[in-house]
Amino acid sequence: MKLRLFALFALFSVFIVPAGGEGYSEENPLYPLAWYNKGVALSELGRYDEAILAYDNAIELDPEYALAWNNKGIALSALGRREDALDCYNRSLEIDPAYSPAWNNKGIVLEALERYDEALRSYDKALEIDPDYALGWNNKGGIFYNIGDYNQSINCYTRAVKIDPELKEAWNNMGRSLYASGQYDGSLECYEEALRLDPSYVQAWNNKGIALGTLGRHQEALDCYEKILEIDPDHITALYNKGIALGILGRYEEALDCYEVALRLDPGNAPAWYNQGVALGALGRFEEALACYEEVLRLDPSMASAWNNKGIALGVLGRYEEALRSYDETLKLDPGYAIAWYNRGVAYSSLGRYEEAVASYDEALRLDPGYAQAWNNKGIALSALGWHEEAIACYERALEAGTGMGDAENETEAAFEDAAPLLNETEPVVVPELQSFAAESDPGDLDLNTGNEAVEAETIEDLDLNTGNETVEAETIKDLDLNTGNETVEAETIEDLDLNIENGT
Repeated sequence: MKLRLFALFALFSVFIVPAGGEGYSEENPLYPLAWYNKGVALSELGRYDEAILAYDNAIELDPEYALAWNNKGIALSALGRREDALDCYNRSLEIDPAYSPAWNNKGIVLEALERYDEALRSYDKALEIDPDYALGWNNKGGIFYNIGDYNQSINCYTRAVKIDPELKEAWNNMGRSLYASGQYDGSLECYEEALRLDPSYVQAWNNKGIALGTLGRHQEALDCYEKILEIDPDHITALYNKGIALGILGRYEEALDCYEVALRLDPGNAPAWYNQGVALGALGRFEEALACYEEVLRLDPSMASAWNNKGIALGVLGRYEEALRSYDETLKLDPGYAIAWYNRGVAYSSLGRYEEAVASYDEALRLDPGYAQAWNNKGIALSALGWHEEAIACYERALEAGTGMGDAENETEAAFEDAAPLLNETEPVVVPELQSFAAESDPGDLDLNTGNEAVEAETIEDLDLNTGNETVEAETIKDLDLNTGNETVEAETIEDLDLNIENGT
């Protein structure tokens, strides 16, 4: 999965003048420090094109101005011009090879370009120059996170917060690494520390909500997403994740409201269309759910779970041949998708094609030998073929494999995929260092995030819905095109032969 980075830029608003103000004049624009400070102020306002022009003027007057080259690189990076930014950092380091912020910032750009080995060497160089460089430890931790070495990333973040206990990004990032390694309670403690330092830190609220949801504390997770929306009512990730939390709590109408707002803000958000379809299905509104899945597949034809759920909606509407075509598309994309094999068997059974149904159930059971519903439905198909002894053996396997099966001989239904994954807005937060004159900046709050990535998938627990969770690699950013590695959670229910299903979001 392509990883993307977002950065927090911290700027000093104080303009530093050399001792005694020698040579400085407000009337003299051809003074490199004045142009430099103007660039800092423009960057602080997010006016990066103008900031670049200001830094260019400073550099024209003083080509050896390492800080100006560094800050120009940050402005270029903010505009997505990473190769140009890299050239600026290299020029800054030619002038001053011991300039640790430029090594740090070079590492960030290399990481964004997925040149991880080079990025790691840049961070190491920054830390060789300054072993107490908290931002360098924070950003080095991000490299290890991105390559899946969570223990090493935790070590780096621990060093960062030991050096600077108020570096909220490092606390948040340590929480991400602890979460990724399955230490959910520990991750919560880190997010809470980040929020103690900055109660308006929306990334930490979002990550805290995800961790709480993973621990089954869904109402508390919902509270986190609502806190984000108090800060930013149009925060798409929070709207999306709030919708999932509401669905888990069975509040589908409210979940729909969240997805509708998210889709007004971002009509191309395929996971939101997907989850809207799941919520509509949970309410029995299958025609509308079908329209949602068709929109998902227009945006992302490779989303196997959307093909699966489209097939189920078609089956519920009695359109079994079309449902079979949807399951076939699912299995082209993911031949190991046990639920789709199961659902294909249900569609064949509904058409009276029991031998083909048995073959589909057999494939589902090859992939998942403990799939109770598949054993149950295979038994039904075998009974329909007159193979009653074999059917009894299947029902016995179903009852061994699953609890709450009810009347095993009379229950069957398609398995609806659950909600698309929650979205995590903060992969490791990588902090570039923008310099004011002869002074280093501290991490601040100007959030220039480009997006988010999917993390742990959440499921709806309702009625007899049995859910399972898969972990998905987190966006970081890695990022917020919101079509985030959409792996989904499996959710199976048992209903009756008429496929009157209960589903979750």
